[in-house]
Amino acid sequence: VRKFLFSRGMRYKLHSKLSSKPDIIFSKNKIALFINGCFWQKHAGCKNFVVPKTNTAFWEAKINENVERDCINYKKLIELGWKPIIILECEVEKNVEVSTENLFQQLKI
Repeated sequence: VRKFLFSRGMRYKLHSKLSSKPDIIFSKNKIALFINGCFWQKHAGCKNFVVPKTNTAFWEAKINENVERDCINYKKLIELGWKPIIILECEVEKNVEVSTENLFQQLKI
């Protein structure tokens, strides 16, 4: 994703002082990009999200905490005037060209 954005002339930062820790930020336009793993963000119905068969209670609690924390962080960003954009691991895996082109269209300002 970073390589594609850079090749399209998009300049970004990787490290941010935002508490939500986005993967990529476009500070000039206040856009925070999150590339979420389907397992860690509980992408229901996705082949990449399967609750482990051992220590299931721990993993369900951990994953649910991740989802809750992310929702809170996205709301905080919006309140601060930022636009969070979320893309999922499986979207990129299915067709990197289409998913990155869709992302590029969202980022056009």
